[in-house]
Amino acid sequence: MTVTPDRTELQVGESVTLTISLAGRGNLATLDSPIFDVPAVFDQYDPDVSSLLDRAGSQLSGSKTFRYILIPRSNGTFEIPAIEFVFFDPVAERYRISSSAPIPITVTGTASTPETVSATTNGMPVDDFAPLFVSAAEWSTTDQTPLHSWFWSYFLVLIPIAALTGAYVLSKQRNRYLKDHSWARGRRAHPLSKKHLKQATTLLASGNTVGYYEELERAVLGFIGNRLNVAERGLTREGLDELLGTRGIAVDLRNRLRHFLDACDQGRFAPSSASPENKEEALDEASILIPEIDERLAE
Repeated sequence: MTVTPDRTELQVGESVTLTISLAGRGNLATLDSPIFDVPAVFDQYDPDVSSLLDRAGSQLSGSKTFRYILIPRSNGTFEIPAIEFVFFDPVAERYRISSSAPIPITVTGTASTPETVSATTNGMPVDDFAPLFVSAAEWSTTDQTPLHSWFWSYFLVLIPIAALTGAYVLSKQRNRYLKDHSWARGRRAHPLSKKHLKQATTLLASGNTVGYYEELERAVLGFIGNRLNVAERGLTREGLDELLGTRGIAVDLRNRLRHFLDACDQGRFAPSSASPENKEEALDEASILIPEIDERLAE
């Protein structure tokens, strides 16, 4: 597997083409693109896929290429995490993982703002006048309740103030999401982990053991990566253990995490060995590990 961007420095609104090429022996026509995440400020479009297959001889071989268009909406320095591709090696009779290096992307410039549109008068000419009131009876409101005595009038006055305050807060938060990548990942840690756990529950009900364990691992490792603002896919088990140790995670909790990840590997690569009890235990452990790790990191 090779992963190549056509450039690593660009301006806001320009595009970068990320090319992922898979080559080797086997039925490459059926391969899907490796799954990877990009920073939230990038718009990612569906890939352009092309294949070059050689059917001569007794074995299929060739290459398959995926080209992704990524367009940043904000400036800053970002990183596309390491991309992994898992495949089975029939000669060695085991699974192998091909990984790319993280790709730093530098985005300069600023996002364009819409031009101000000048308002013009419509309807009546600007030099037209309404007729004068010549009698006080025409505009008198003595038979009506004064506006200041109605409670809802004060409520209506507060609505635009509250709306402006809410818009300001949302704007500040959105800007922080775009500029403070570490803070943004931390804010998304819990929602994303819950999303993966929910998806795992759906896959368990459908009998997809491999996908079930993959979602459990994504839920836990994705939470840790977002919480610590690191690319969790590029970490080895030893590197992850050492990183958590430096952040004050106790040995017993780290050992439980390692045991959980080993169980996920076994469930992914040997799904027939996973009993219903093992699957339920893995889901319960994932649901417990996430809040315990979060509590320790917050201390």
